[in-house]
Amino acid sequence: MLLSSRGLLIVFAACVHGALAGSVWPKPLNQTSSHKVLLLNPDTFYFEAREYDSSVLQDAFARYYTLIFSSPGYQPTGSQAGERLRSARHEIKRLDVYVHSNDQSLNLNTPESYELTVAAPHSTIEAATVGLLLDTSRHFLPVLIIKDTLDAMAWAKLNVFHWHIVDDQSFPFVSERLPLLSLFGAFSPEHVYTPDDVRDVVAFARARGIRVVPEFDTPGHTLAWGKGYPDLLVDCCDAQGQPTGAKGPMNPARNGTYTLLWSLLREVVERFPDAYLHLGGDEVPFDCWQSNPEVRDWMASAGVADMAALEQRFEERVLGLAAAAGRAYIVWQDVLDNGVQVRDDTVVHVWKWWWPVADGEGQPSTAGEAAQCRNGVPAGACELSKGCCPASGMAANDVPGWTHEMARVTQQGYKTLLSSPWYLNLGEMASEDWATFYQVEPLGFEGTREQHSQVMGGEACVWGEYVDATNVISRTWPRAAAVAERLWSDASVRDLDQARARLSQHRCRMLARGLNAEPLGPGFCPGDDLLEV
Repeated sequence: MLLSSRGLLIVFAACVHGALAGSVWPKPLNQTSSHKVLLLNPDTFYFEAREYDSSVLQDAFARYYTLIFSSPGYQPTGSQAGERLRSARHEIKRLDVYVHSNDQSLNLNTPESYELTVAAPHSTIEAATVGLLLDTSRHFLPVLIIKDTLDAMAWAKLNVFHWHIVDDQSFPFVSERLPLLSLFGAFSPEHVYTPDDVRDVVAFARARGIRVVPEFDTPGHTLAWGKGYPDLLVDCCDAQGQPTGAKGPMNPARNGTYTLLWSLLREVVERFPDAYLHLGGDEVPFDCWQSNPEVRDWMASAGVADMAALEQRFEERVLGLAAAAGRAYIVWQDVLDNGVQVRDDTVVHVWKWWWPVADGEGQPSTAGEAAQCRNGVPAGACELSKGCCPASGMAANDVPGWTHEMARVTQQGYKTLLSSPWYLNLGEMASEDWATFYQVEPLGFEGTREQHSQVMGGEACVWGEYVDATNVISRTWPRAAAVAERLWSDASVRDLDQARARLSQHRCRMLARGLNAEPLGPGFCPGDDLLEV
């Protein structure tokens, strides 16, 4: 079923509150506004489904009626607003929503466009990959916070929730087939997502037109997996081949590794109906694989020449398991960077070069000239607090470096997602970093029209090192909305002053609906003197 009810709130907010007239976020491809005031009366206004109806549509009608008329502190105030409403000669009594398909599934090809016509007495809407990654491993986020995030995503037209649900730090996903994963891998028995929790989140997202794509990163970022199943991971060894006590990535030499993954993936696809799984593949510590005698002996017997070939063997098997489970797959760019040849239908997620490469004199002009940059970051790597050191062939002063990666990946024919310039957790607190996110041009790389067509969209990322339930909403919003408009709206929409005003008003809407979105700068919102935090 094609549905764009998310577009309703912004136009109605303009009608209800004169000061917000025309303040649409994200900005549609085409918009025509006027100074005419049309009145919405909560006692007479209602929605009407045309052509097709469903419980999903009726639930959306109820949700948006509440948003329009019940948001605290978001009613016209002051003599001017009151006078404008009293002078309104026409009233919108009904919104006709024309839905042209009864297909209620969500997938990569679900149309997101809409056409909204506002006129008295009846208005009409005709409905015909913009994502956010949230990390729930480094800090556990309660389901209520995830739902708040999903609401905010819907208001900004973000339509994919990339759930980075597990990592080195914790494994909160409760597997009924592999119960030791969360029993020993979660922070505590309370810091978990049960099967009912996952179903609840997926259903909540679906009702808002949002797909949920889970990520189970492999073979690295898996230390929490090994707490319940220690044989899954490689023992890192010293020069004499003796275990050091440290664990590394998954053991690619053991069939048991793939048996466990197959069991988990079959359960994951039962919980998450989306066509895609994100399988990670980033930051694999090859040195641990290389140090382990069991892995080296297996490589020799299997004719695996080097670490790139070993990673390729692993990825071939894991992607094959995902395909056998009926899912398409996404991997981080590292897999291609390491020379692995993956399947043609693999989606490559570009995340590196999110920070200016190492600065200062004496930097290598290419990574081949030095093993690391002066900031201590190894060549071809990125670290959270230090930035990125250029990979081979990438000049140290190439900013943004992600444009080269996008060109390289699309030239090889892979579909691509972009996140590099939209790492929200790296923004500076006292700055207008939203403007930096907003000015990114995701197709701003050298390439053919065919290469540009390979870009499926992008995702803002909120990694969990320094955010938890106390601050994740304020650190994410409204900054993620800036990314949403860049990915949703026309490339010509660039006016920062105009965007600042509209985004500030969108932030006020979020406050009125109960989410503590950060301010963009000095100012106020109607009713913010009554907010409780």
